[in-house]
Amino acid sequence: IMPSIDETWFLDKWIPSDLGVAHEIIEELMQAMEKAGWPGGDMFHVQMALEEAIVNAIEHGNQRIVDKKVRVEFEVSS
Repeated sequence: IMPSIDETWFLDKWIPSDLGVAHEIIEELMQAMEKAGWPGGDMFHVQMALEEAIVNAIEHGNQRIVDKKVRVEFEVSS
């Protein structure tokens, strides 16, 4: 369940070094930001920065070794 605009949404998860899983998590964050009323331009910038950070962690940090994990932690509010 996504939060109403006056609630805070949290996610703290370890994900495998898998770009497909990373994109699912990013989509989850985008939905929470939309529900919290974030402007589209701000959402775009957050999405771009997050994709870069997670892809770098998976590709360069973990060398796409699926057994290695990446921790993602988000907090979204209006």
